[in-house]
Amino acid sequence: MQCMCTAIAVFASQDVIDAYMRGEEIKPELPGMPKVFVEYQEKLRAKAAKISEDNANFASRKTNVIQNVDRGRIKELRDWAKKNLAQKSVYHDDLGKDILFTVTGIKEYLNQPHRYYFEKNQMIKDIQNILKNSDYKGITRYMGRTSHIFEIEIKGDKNWCIANERADGKVTFYSISDNDKVLRDVKK
Repeated sequence: MQCMCTAIAVFASQDVIDAYMRGEEIKPELPGMPKVFVEYQEKLRAKAAKISEDNANFASRKTNVIQNVDRGRIKELRDWAKKNLAQKSVYHDDLGKDILFTVTGIKEYLNQPHRYYFEKNQMIKDIQNILKNSDYKGITRYMGRTSHIFEIEIKGDKNWCIANERADGKVTFYSISDNDKVLRDVKK
């Protein structure tokens, strides 16, 4: 929570001054905090509680995913994708190019942490249709890599598939993200 110091001038009444001069113990009446400050504090507390709850829920989901991952199922999906998806491609109209699926991209996709880990991995079996019908957001360059970003939904939440463009102009499926930071610097 953010710290906010305030100073409020408290003027003593003549009776309080007289009591002080007689050496009596005094307890000055302090006014309440300004209304605007109280409202600000309430907003901050609510925001902090929401962030704390969101973080706890997210951490819980991540922990559950890590604890409940069925490694056999991941291997089964990876083997299926290698056999049925690797070296195949899908054409995206807005991109105007084929997107090639590689073993490297398939592995990256299946190993990628995600808030809907199970659902994301299950999508691999229909990823060609999902990608073909996705909303092309544009191109971005990050750390020397050129990537194309495609928006999809998982359980009603926006997610982004990433396809990298190689030096020869071919585009390969790379991964997925549930973090909207992938949209930074995207140009259509």
